[in-house]
Amino acid sequence: MKKITLILFAIICFASSLTAAELKVGTAKVDLTPKKSVPLWGQFNLRLSQGVKSPITANVCAIEAIENDKGIDAAIFVSVDCVHVPGEFAQIVRNKATAKDDSILPEKIVLFATHTHTAPTLYIGPDLPQGENIENYAETIETMTTQIADSIVAAWQSKVPADFSWGLEQVVIGESRRACYFDGHTQMYGNPDDPNFSHYENPTDPDLGTLFFWNKEGKLLSVVVNVACPSQVVEGLSVLCADHWDVTRAKLNERFGEDLVIVACLGPAGDNSPHPQYRKEALARMRALRGNLDEMTEIARRIDRAVADSYECAVLDKMSDIPFSHQFETLPLNMRIVTENEYKNAKSKCDSFKQALIDNPNKTPAEVAFMAIGWYGKVVERYESQQSGKVETFPADVHVVRIGDIAVATNQFEFFVDYGMRIKARSPAMATFVVQLADGDGAYMPTDKAIRGGGYSAVIESAPVSAEGAQELVEGTLRMIEEVWK
Repeated sequence: MKKITLILFAIICFASSLTAAELKVGTAKVDLTPKKSVPLWGQFNLRLSQGVKSPITANVCAIEAIENDKGIDAAIFVSVDCVHVPGEFAQIVRNKATAKDDSILPEKIVLFATHTHTAPTLYIGPDLPQGENIENYAETIETMTTQIADSIVAAWQSKVPADFSWGLEQVVIGESRRACYFDGHTQMYGNPDDPNFSHYENPTDPDLGTLFFWNKEGKLLSVVVNVACPSQVVEGLSVLCADHWDVTRAKLNERFGEDLVIVACLGPAGDNSPHPQYRKEALARMRALRGNLDEMTEIARRIDRAVADSYECAVLDKMSDIPFSHQFETLPLNMRIVTENEYKNAKSKCDSFKQALIDNPNKTPAEVAFMAIGWYGKVVERYESQQSGKVETFPADVHVVRIGDIAVATNQFEFFVDYGMRIKARSPAMATFVVQLADGDGAYMPTDKAIRGGGYSAVIESAPVSAEGAQELVEGTLRMIEEVWK
């Protein structure tokens, strides 16, 4: 009898610590497409946009937890069609949004990228050609930060009582793009027809997670879609394009209504690509038999079907009173030590590019300045800092949001699939949606085996955090999830 009493007491205490909250949800979406030609982001060469293939947008879902008619916590998810959201850009958005409505707490705003390579550059870059039809970096940043801030305020101020549910499907969207060879080296987009080819480095993450929000009349307000695949089918074009997410949104809006706001968040996919890496002819045949679908439409078809399948289950399990918590921390991560050989290589390349700028100040392509200052120059700076005795860490912003049984955990990196799986497997949540390229300057986060294999995305220039630092991010994220689950 005493044992039963103790168990009941423990259950009562546990239940009282998991305070259930009602939700209010508001949504907004905004067309960010520049009216002039802008520098596109995502390649090493300067590309000025030559027209618009599809609109560039931001999509917002604002969630507030309510107890006794009072807001107790919140999360505002903002999905932006871009490569990543620079920290300075995100801070400008927060400042503008909170200046317009001081009931919005800046740390509750989470901005993340769809990782398209055909969207405007969101930082001040190399000098651009002069022309009345060319928009400079500052104009783009000023306009887009204002538009996104206004959409955040609109979503926040339109909140209504809402029900929630979620889904999880498994569907292949992205594929590993790092080919490994028997001689030990690894190459992004390496040739699998080579007799030296061994395997692709990491597995594909097939999870497609969904968060659904309805108003009390049963209208679907927003769906948050978490899928591990960058939006880069047409990454080399010189046009503005939201890539496969534009087609996907159109399909989901056709299915669920034009007012539905689709918030796309990118799962761990630093080593993944939307492009088939082998059996390409067979997959092209299947697309042709389905009606000559292009690759973007095929990806949209798969996501649309997976979301529809999840919806059929989620609509049977709507919830109105659920645990909700949003935590934010900046984690200091160990950085990679720049070796002497890496320094010498970077210094040589950096000096060569800088000399080109001196010799041809009016003719040198703008991307040369980026290579000299950003790509190789930062490695040189880090090595020289090391030699002076400074031990630096990488400050990584992490958001963890609990919504009922679900954890949403963000980071700012191009997160390799392995790290996402470590978080998902050990998380106490029933399902954990890991979101990369959120709130900060993006950098690759390769695994130890990737660093040993080398190749773009694992070299010192593209990956400043060590594999030990990456595991610190995994452990820190899990600690935060466990804290909101206590």
